[in-house]
Amino acid sequence: MAFAPGSGRITRHVLSRLKAGLPLIGNIRMINHRPNHNTEQLQRDFSENRLGIKEITKNNSEEFLSHYDSIFLDCDGVLWRTDHVTPIPGIPAVMRKLRDLGKQILFVTNNSILSRDQWYQKYLKYDFDPGKMENIFCVAYATAVYLRDVLKITGYVYNVGSVGMERELTLAGIKNIGTGEDPEKPSPYVKDLLNMTFRNDVQAVVIGFDEFFNYTKLYKAASYLTDPACHFVSASSIGFGTGVMIGPNRLQPFTGPIVSAVKTVSKREPILIGKPGYHMFECIKATHPRIDTSRCLMIGDSITADVGFAKSTGMDSAFVLSGSGTFDHVKQNPHLVPDFYMDSLVELNYDS
Repeated sequence: MAFAPGSGRITRHVLSRLKAGLPLIGNIRMINHRPNHNTEQLQRDFSENRLGIKEITKNNSEEFLSHYDSIFLDCDGVLWRTDHVTPIPGIPAVMRKLRDLGKQILFVTNNSILSRDQWYQKYLKYDFDPGKMENIFCVAYATAVYLRDVLKITGYVYNVGSVGMERELTLAGIKNIGTGEDPEKPSPYVKDLLNMTFRNDVQAVVIGFDEFFNYTKLYKAASYLTDPACHFVSASSIGFGTGVMIGPNRLQPFTGPIVSAVKTVSKREPILIGKPGYHMFECIKATHPRIDTSRCLMIGDSITADVGFAKSTGMDSAFVLSGSGTFDHVKQNPHLVPDFYMDSLVELNYDS
C-alpha cells in the first residue's frame, strides 16, 4: 500500500527494501557518491582551499546557490551555536534571503529533545519563519513514523527520551511510558530490582536524549530488551552525538553514551533513525515526493551525521565551521569529505 504524499507515512519503496533485507537504517546505505553536475561545474569555478575542499564565501555564493532548489539545514551549530541557545548573528537575514530566492528550506536535525511543534516555535523565537510544519524533520518525529509505519507497534513503547519524543509518539498514536524522572528509586539490591514495575506489552525501547537517565532506566531498558521480539530503536548511535564542549572543561553528553550503555548491557544492536540513516530521507520523500537530489544541498556542522547523510542520499554537502565540527574531523573520515565548506550560513547572504 502506497501512502499519499504529505501524509508523513513511509513509502512503498522503504517497505520493499525492508522486506528484501536491504540495508536502510543502522547499517547505512552509502551511495557511491560522485560529484553531480552542480559540483563539477562549481569546482571549476572556485579555487581550492583547505584539504582541497572548495570554500563558499559571499563573493561566490550567488553563483553557488543558483545550482540548488532545496536546502537541507541542520540546526544546532548552523542556525545557532551548539549550546542550543546562543544566536549566530545574521542568520535571520540569510534565511529571508533564501526565501526571497525561492529556495525550499527543510530542517533536518538529530536533536531529539523537541517535537516538531516545539521546533517551529523555536525558529520563530530566533526571528525567522520556518514555513510549513511539513518542512521540519526532527528525529523524534522520524522515530515515531518508523515505529508506526514500519514496525507497526500496537503495544507500548518504553521511552528513554524527552517530552518532545513522548509528544511525537503520542501524536502518532503510539502508547508509551518512561518519559521523565522514573518514580522508582535506584537501588543495587536484587530484592528492590525485582519489585520494580514492568509492563508485559512493551514492544520497543526507544532511546533519545534523556536528562533523567539513571541506573533504574538502564535496568528497565535492558530488561525489556531481553525479549528478542522487543525492538531496540535509537535516535542516535554511539558514533554520532557523543557530546560537545559547552565551556572551558565542560563537556555535555548527548544521546550516544546513553545508547552505548543500553547496548552494552542488553547486548543488542539498535536501529538508527537519525542522520546519516536513510530512514530520515524516506520521511522527507514521503512528504515532498518531487525533491530532486541533484538539486539538493545538505548544510551541517557534523562530518559523520550531515555529510554522511548527504552521501547516503546522493546530494551535495556543505560543511559549516560555526558548530562543533572541525577539519580534523574531515581528516579522520576521509570517506566523508564534504563538497564545500563555509565559515557559517551567513556566507550565503551575498548582498549583505
